[in-house]
Amino acid sequence: MSPKLFDSCGRDPVLARTPVRAALWTHEIAGDAVEIQGMSLNISSGGMCIEAGRMLLPGAKPDTRFRLPGQAEELFIVSQVVWSAKAANSLYQSGLEFLVM
Repeated sequence: MSPKLFDSCGRDPVLARTPVRAALWTHEIAGDAVEIQGMSLNISSGGMCIEAGRMLLPGAKPDTRFRLPGQAEELFIVSQVVWSAKAANSLYQSGLEFLVM
């Protein structure tokens, strides 16, 4: 992970309200890989809250791809869906925990 995710004390702050476009691949539907595009609502070194057009099933382990603001390198991370909920805007929000970076 980028050292810019940590403050000068080494704490892990959330990059609140910094939109990051993310692509997720999940095998939860009939074993076929399905790509889901979403936008993060917040992100930290341990995970992200993402908003997308469909609900991700808690326990699913999507492969997640995104680029942090100001960074050229794209990150590929295996994550796990911790929670999902319907948002007020007809989208779904999901909490992802980063497992393998």
